[in-house]
Amino acid sequence: CVGCVGCVGCVRVLGWSQDTRDDIPTSVVELSEHIVRITIDFGLRPNLVIFNGREGLLLVDTGHKDTAAQLQKALQEFTASELRYIINTHSHHDHAGANDISQENTVIVGYPNLVRWMKEGVLKAGEGPILGRKGVVFPNYFRLDFNDEEIWIVPPPPKHTQHTKHTQH
Repeated sequence: CVGCVGCVGCVRVLGWSQDTRDDIPTSVVELSEHIVRITIDFGLRPNLVIFNGREGLLLVDTGHKDTAAQLQKALQEFTASELRYIINTHSHHDHAGANDISQENTVIVGYPNLVRWMKEGVLKAGEGPILGRKGVVFPNYFRLDFNDEEIWIVPPPPKHTQHTKHTQH
């Protein structure tokens, strides 16, 4: 997944349960002073990333809806900062299912609404294509200036997984 850290969850199925439990194991790993990876041991186990700074929190993916309580708890233990942005790497339920944790002013950014957020001034257009690994060319990208950093949001090429269809609006 473009944007995941480690992306173990996208290649390994660990079992599935529809019940909501408070005892689902959650690991929090500090990657740097302002960046933390959260892995909730549920379903496909996507890696969620928190970027914290003086302007608030940016969260990459939210995980499955049934793990929203674990994510909320991890966020509260990490910081009291406002959740300003959620960036969904894609719309699968294991990556965007807990988007309801967003707060009133949280901006949710995903592939279908990148152009909208650019037009509204939240994102800026990147300059030119990016050459990825193995010669993959990403024709465009978007930038978000946040917490004194420039965050690049690179839309995946069409059909980033066999069962995902992307449409542009």
